[in-house]
Parts: sequence; structure tokens; C-alpha cells
Amino acid sequence: MKKIFTLISMAFVTMSMNAQTSPEVWKASDLKDETAMKNEGADHDWTVVKADAITKVENTAKNVVIHDPNDVLPYPGKHQATDEEGNLLWVKDEGGNDTSEPVWEPNVTDPLTVESNGSDKLYNYIISGSTASVEMTAIGTPNLGETNNWTFGLGTDPTPDAEVTNNKALIAEGCDPAFIDYIKMKSGNCSEMYYDWYEYNEDGDPVHKVANDPWDPSCGVKPAIGSWYEFAVKNSGLLKIGFFVNKNIQNNKLYFAELLEDKLHFNLLDPSQLTVWGWINNNTYAEDNENCIRNTHPRADYCVIEPTNLSNPFLGYISFNAEAGKTYLFLSPNTQLGCYGFQFTPSEDAGVHNLMGNTNANAPMFNLAGQKVTKAYKGVVIQSGRKFMQK
Repeated sequence: MKKIFTLISMAFVTMSMNAQTSPEVWKASDLKDETAMKNEGADHDWTVVKADAITKVENTAKNVVIHDPNDVLPYPGKHQATDEEGNLLWVKDEGGNDTSEPVWEPNVTDPLTVESNGSDKLYNYIISGSTASVEMTAIGTPNLGETNNWTFGLGTDPTPDAEVTNNKALIAEGCDPAFIDYIKMKSGNCSEMYYDWYEYNEDGDPVHKVANDPWDPSCGVKPAIGSWYEFAVKNSGLLKIGFFVNKNIQNNKLYFAELLEDKLHFNLLDPSQLTVWGWINNNTYAEDNENCIRNTHPRADYCVIEPTNLSNPFLGYISFNAEAGKTYLFLSPNTQLGCYGFQFTPSEDAGVHNLMGNTNANAPMFNLAGQKVTKAYKGVVIQSGRKFMQK
């Protein structure tokens, strides 16, 4: 009887292991309209996407103000310029001495005093992707007057007979999951505000003005406009995202943040909570390539990694342990961040959902109670998000 009970218990453990370790995957290629593509004979034409793939909504962020171009603000005048220490500046003579003629500079209208009364609107173009546990929202804001500028695929679509190379595809050995296509905005750097107005210049001509300060995490709120991704997580587990940074990865920082209940303010995740795996370069993405980065963390300044060539792109994966009921913000403020898709592996025990996604054999192991154990422990253990029986 005891032996039968043991076998039944083992069967339930095996079923639980299989249920909990099956990853959920969403890929950008899911957006393709396969039927339309075949009908049009364009097997690799990424202009053919599902009709409901992109949703257009008005940008209603509080820091977006558009002034009526017919309501021109008065010329703000001018004032005498000063140096960094506040000393008045004077025009210099040939000998470098101050004259009695001031150095003038125009006053700048404080954009925060401009009220929104224009009929023009900024719009967000949104792409959604979901699995049972995660809802991804990709937000992109084109410039005023522009329409959707999301791009899809590898940029140069191969012909039906051509082989898909590793040039921009995550299909080299070790890529899990494998991704071929990505989504990315053509333009739209993140900004914390957008103020658009007209004012007269000194000559009495109307001049178009835009205040569009670059986004910085010190502002404490998510961008008003730009391009970024949000991941709403229903269950705790390991979230792994395939991403692409087009260039200059030393200066283009990569931020992950937990959005607070108002879905506007956030807390940044520490780089030590994130694991990065991928390649610097865009030529040969073999796992033994010298540019392959394995299971590292972003730098303390939120850069992906220290490259040897500032112009090189980066493509790979970033993963972290997500908590149930949280929404996470993923962005790179000074570049358009591409997303291949994501994989989510649910965690059975909330006590172990903070484990890092390391994949080496020496990674820490935990029992089902969330207690750290050694290799001498016998029973069901969890290591690197994988559950198995250790004998």
C-alpha cells in the first residue's frame, strides 16, 4: 500500500512539474496575416499584417500640449546674457576687452504656461501581444502629423527561396526561444513632455516652437511620448524578452521599472535583478563568437554592456523574475527598442520567484518550500526556474 501511495505521489509531482515548467511564448511573427500573404504571393512581406494588429488611440498624457497655430503668442522680448556665474556679458572689442554694448539673447516662452487649445492631436499606435499570464503593450508615438511608423521583420525581407541568416534573427545555437522577426518604431525617442506652440519673433514673423525634453528616470513618471513596452503579469514567474538595440549600446541605456498602481509613476529595477544574454555585433551570431555575452547583468548605469565598438548593435534576451499583479515598463530612451517577443515560465511557489534565471549547473537550488538546498538534498528541487527530481 505504501509503495502504491508513493507511486501515486510521484505521478502527481511529475504532472505538476510538467504543468509548471511549460513556457508561454508570444512572437512578433504572430502578427503576420499568413492567409493574406499567401494569397498575394508575398511569403516574407511584412507589410501584410493582421488587420487588428495596430490600434490608433489619442495621446492624452497631461504633459502633451498643442497650441492653435492661429493663436500666436507675443514675442517674448530679450535680455542681456550672463555667463555660468551670473555675470552680465558684453560685446568684446578686437583686444578682447568689454565694450558698453550688451550681449542680447531672446527670452524663451515658458512652455508650461501654454494652454492646449489646438485641434491637432498626437496619437499612440499600439501593438498588443499576450499569453495566458502576460499582456504586452507596445506603445509608439509618431511625430505630429505623422501616421503609424512601426516597422516589422528584418528590414530587408528575404525572398521565399533565400535562407534566413543570423544577421538580425535570434536563431543561432543557444537561442531559446528562437525568434526571426521583431517590431520596432522608426522614430520616437522617449520624452517626458511635448509642448507645441507658435510665437512671433523679433521681426514679427510667427515661428513654430516645440519643447520636447528627453526622458530621464529622475522625472519619476513614464514617458509622455516615445516608444516603449509594458508587460502586465498575472502570475509570478520568469519573464524573458527578446530585444534589439540598433546601435550605440554604450550610451543607449536600458531601463526596466515596476509601474505603481497609478500606472504612471514607477520604481526602477536594479540591474542586478536583470540577466542579459546575447551578442554585440550584427554579423555572425554563433554561441562561441567572441561577442557573445552570457548570463551577465547590465551595468550600474543601466547600460547593457561595455562594447568595444560604440556603433555596434546588440540583440539577445533580458530576463527577470516578475511578480503576479505587477506591470513592468521596458524602454531605451534614446533609441528605438526592438522586440522579438517574450517567453514566460510560471513559478509554482511564490517563495522562489525571485530566483535569477542563471543556466549554469552551479546555480543555487531550492526545495518546494523555498529553502536553499545543496546537491546532497534528495527530492524535488528548483534550479534556474527548472523543476526536477534529485536522487
